[in-house]
Amino acid sequence: MLGSWIREYLTEPHPELGRAGPVCPFARPALDRDMLWIATVSGEQPEFTKLVAELRTFRDTFLALASADGPDGLLKAVFIAFPDLVDFAFIDALQQELKPDFVDVGLMVGQFYDGCAERGLWNADFRPLQSPVPLLAIRHMVGSDFAFLNTSAPWIEAYLRRFAPTVPSPVRAALADKFGNTSRPD
Repeated sequence: MLGSWIREYLTEPHPELGRAGPVCPFARPALDRDMLWIATVSGEQPEFTKLVAELRTFRDTFLALASADGPDGLLKAVFIAFPDLVDFAFIDALQQELKPDFVDVGLMVGQFYDGCAERGLWNADFRPLQSPVPLLAIRHMVGSDFAFLNTSAPWIEAYLRRFAPTVPSPVRAALADKFGNTSRPD
């Protein structure tokens, strides 16, 4: 089921996306290079604290795996599926708990499930994080992730540590708008 969703949804354009191209521009290259994996967590209500600890350990393993493949390692992604989960608030809580630790090391963790209310970047009426099975997606941070990080000073700092030399001009403009144009006298 998830394989079909990845191929038929993530790698394809969507009329409500608000931009040209596939829903996830990295999914097809990741698939083509065998750098996208699916793991499964069973149970209607996994033990939260234990799972958080396991995923924090996995974060470090993920980073080590990615660095071993050079530039293509940045395409690596893991979907952690929760096929038995009935309370989707669990996925939201898990994502919120993990995000600070993942962002700090240059990773993103996103929640997907049927009915996820997160808005699209290019069309606020589009809900791109819909999936047939509740899951967390773990991947490397990319330059366009600023919109997911601009609500927290530590997240912005993590973003800038990674991308400061190559910050895209729309992100520079957003930073200037958010924090004001400050210039130092010569």
